[in-house]
Amino acid sequence: MAKFKESELNENLKEFQNKGDIELEFEKSISGKLKIEDATVFYNNKTGFINIESADAKFKINTTLVYRYERIKDTIYIDLEILLIKIRKIKNEEA
Repeated sequence: MAKFKESELNENLKEFQNKGDIELEFEKSISGKLKIEDATVFYNNKTGFINIESADAKFKINTTLVYRYERIKDTIYIDLEILLIKIRKIKNEEA
């Protein structure tokens, strides 16, 4: 378990910047999981958003609303007041 700062987002999201299948899991106000194929996840420090993009989906997470970032093994946890978002890269054998 390793908490990290917003300034370390690019480093922690590096493995998600190449297209690949990811799983988004939501907890707290929304509960559920989404599988997104050929997704790219990156942080734009100029706009302050974490972008999740694929051919079929686009998400933006406003980092000014984040309380805590944490990495546990291969999962990134983004903790907002009313929502916890988990981002995990799906390996080929899991797909």
